[in-house]
Amino acid sequence: MKKKSVVTLVWRTIYPILIYLTITIIVQIIIYNIFAYQISSANPGITSDMLTDMLDSKVTKSAMMINVIAGVIIIPVLSIILKQDKKSREEKSVIVKKEEYIYPFLAGIFMCLGCNWLIDMSGIINIFTGFNEVADSLYGGSIIFEFIAMVIIAPLLEEILFRGIIFARLREYMSVKVAIVISALIFGIIHGNVVQGMYAFIIGICLAYIYERYNTLLAAVLFHMSANLMSVIMTECEPVVRFISKALVYNIIGVVCLVMGIIMLISINRHIAKDVSREEK
Repeated sequence: MKKKSVVTLVWRTIYPILIYLTITIIVQIIIYNIFAYQISSANPGITSDMLTDMLDSKVTKSAMMINVIAGVIIIPVLSIILKQDKKSREEKSVIVKKEEYIYPFLAGIFMCLGCNWLIDMSGIINIFTGFNEVADSLYGGSIIFEFIAMVIIAPLLEEILFRGIIFARLREYMSVKVAIVISALIFGIIHGNVVQGMYAFIIGICLAYIYERYNTLLAAVLFHMSANLMSVIMTECEPVVRFISKALVYNIIGVVCLVMGIIMLISINRHIAKDVSREEK
């Protein structure tokens, strides 16, 4: 565990997020201006109010495409930082059989369904209604870009940033348990709204825990991919939506999935054996 100033810790935690946000904003501004030019060219004499409305609509429908473009740029940049971090620290050894990667994959599916049910039951969605606007941008565009952005790009990008870089750096300065909670809190806050933030906080704890046990981003990425895939299926697959929309069915599925998700996490703790040389925090 390193003994460095709080300023160093804060800076090492924040600057990767600043890189992520800066690139995202630059990509959004560029695409926004491209859309503005296209709309203005196709509609000579358009008023500023009409242009703004058309731009907002187009940007909302293209949100997933924009995320894909930004992600393709950000992932290589963050990968360089991750590679440099790995060179500067001694990595632990964890023996993992291929079949044991089924645990994080299944845990992602179950925890997605279980946590969504838990948040629905809390009634917080009715209090913080801003989530509905976010949901429109997440699920309002092309299903192809939605799949690429949420099931491929987001898990890779967010696991590199929040687990591979931020969580790994935090645990250099503090206990693993505290690092897990703080990294999950940052992961929740960065989502920008209370409902998503609560879900991301719970999932962030699971992801950091899985990364810590497996010592590879692959396990965390599998969890994240399966969770996001289930989220897309729940939203876009009408027969599934109709089936689980029945209160009794939804409650049964929610409880069962939450319990199964916890069982999968416990199974990870029992089956993934750490090398005895690992320094416990």
